[in-house]
Order: sequence, then C-alpha cells, then structure tokens
Amino acid sequence: MNSAVKKATAVLVIVGLVCLSQIMTSKPLFSADAAVSALHVGIFPRRSAAKTVTMFTPLMAYLEERLGLAVTLTSGKDFKSFWQGVETQRFDLVHFNQLHYLQAHDAFGYQAIGANQEFHRKTLSGAIYVRKDSGIERLEDLRGKKIVFGGGQSAMMSYIVPRFMLEKAGLKPGDYEAAYAITPINAVFAPYFHQSDAAAAGDVMLDLPSIRARINPDALKILAKSEPIFQLPWAVKGDMPDDIREKLLHAFLALNDSARGKDILKQAGMTGFSKASHDHYQTHRAIIDAVQGR
Repeated sequence: MNSAVKKATAVLVIVGLVCLSQIMTSKPLFSADAAVSALHVGIFPRRSAAKTVTMFTPLMAYLEERLGLAVTLTSGKDFKSFWQGVETQRFDLVHFNQLHYLQAHDAFGYQAIGANQEFHRKTLSGAIYVRKDSGIERLEDLRGKKIVFGGGQSAMMSYIVPRFMLEKAGLKPGDYEAAYAITPINAVFAPYFHQSDAAAAGDVMLDLPSIRARINPDALKILAKSEPIFQLPWAVKGDMPDDIREKLLHAFLALNDSARGKDILKQAGMTGFSKASHDHYQTHRAIIDAVQGR
C-alpha cells in the first residue's frame, strides 16, 4: 500500500471515529416520543376476557383519538396470560389490582398515574358479610366458622384486606374454615344461601345490580369493614416518555368533564377517574406485608 493510500485510509478511520463519537455523545436524532407509535394496554382479568373487551373498547377508541396513537387492548383469559404480558413488559398501560400493581412496580418499574372511581368514590374498603339472623355480632364470633373469600389469595379487597381485619381481631388462619369463591359476588351468595357463615369482599357488594337481581340484600349485613384505601390503579411503564404520560393522564381526567366521557367511563364500570401516584398505594403495601408476614 503506497503512502497516499495509507494517508487516505487513516483520514477515513479518524473521520469515522469522530462521527461515531458524536453519535454516541450527542442527543438522538429523534426524540423518544417520536418512536412511540402505539400504546399496548393490559387489563387484569377482573371479569371475563369477552366482557372486558366489550367494556373497555370505547375507552381505547377515545385514547386513540386523544393521543393520536394506535391503541391495542389485551385482556388475558386468565391471570397467568395477563401476567406474562406484565413480565415481558408488553403493556405500556396496565389496569391492575392494588397487590399486582405493587408487585409490578417492584419487579418491572410500572408507575401509577391514576385510579378508578366507582360508585362515585375514590376509595373502597374490604368487608365481611353475614346474615342478619346469624347471631354473629363481632369478628371474634367467626372463630370456628366458615368464611368464603371472594377470590384467591391475591385478591386485595376480598382476601388480603379481610385477612388483615381478621388478624387484627385475633383470628389467624386455622381459627376459622377458609373457602374461596370464583368471584366476590359468589362469595356474598354463600352466607345468604346458608353455604357459609360469612363472606369477604369489597364493601359495595350489596349495591350491585347483579346481587340485587338474585337475592334480597336486606337479609345480609356488613359485620365489619376496613379503613378506606385507594381504588384500583392504572399504571404506565417506567420508561414511558414524559409527554406521552402527561397526555395520557390528561385524557383520562378529561373523561370526568363531558357527557361523552362519563358515558365511556360508565361502559368501563367507572363513575370517574382520579389522579394517583405510587405514594397512594403505600397503605396497601403495609397491609400486604402484615398479612404475608414480611
């Protein structure tokens, strides 16, 4: 290789290194926001997948319109398939229960931005139900009795919070017979039809049309309920661009202010939307830790 070629080659290498250095140290050519072309939304399986899609499709269309992004909705047929989407961080926006939000925050960095309002309330309480004619007047009276919890051991309002209430009353697992219903509604049916002594679920159950259509709610009473805690959260991936996050929050909050927005909320089983942050769920963490022995 002659000297002229060597010099030319050296110049090209130097120029290439300089360009690479500039690329690595300068701001990207496109903002992070420019790379966002779609929003993938996951909804935890509180209801059947088909019902969830029906309920939330109008909300997804509204978000698509407000954000100018394609919005896709996923509701797993069961919790396992839903959680796979969380673990792989396929979801940009997720509707969680409170326990699963805290787990997703700790493991994958999801951040709460808002929460449901249901029955025009920003909070809800766990409750334990009994028949009015049961003779049960205190939580302590449930010693040796059968309690049907309205979900598995990851159900926040119908298992974890009622467990916390029972333990505060001096009742630990083994002091009562525990059984589990598929849904909180089915749990409330159990004491009504004398299939259990008590049921554990959220404190709004007796107001639900699906309950009132099948039983006389006046036959039941709330034996005890917890302190109110913040409603079900909506959370975004930790690396979501700030301006997309803000647009998303503003779009949600705007639903409270129009007839169309209120109708979209109603179809999604909500009466409003509240701004929320991770701090709103620290009370939940204390309850979870107490129940799980951490």
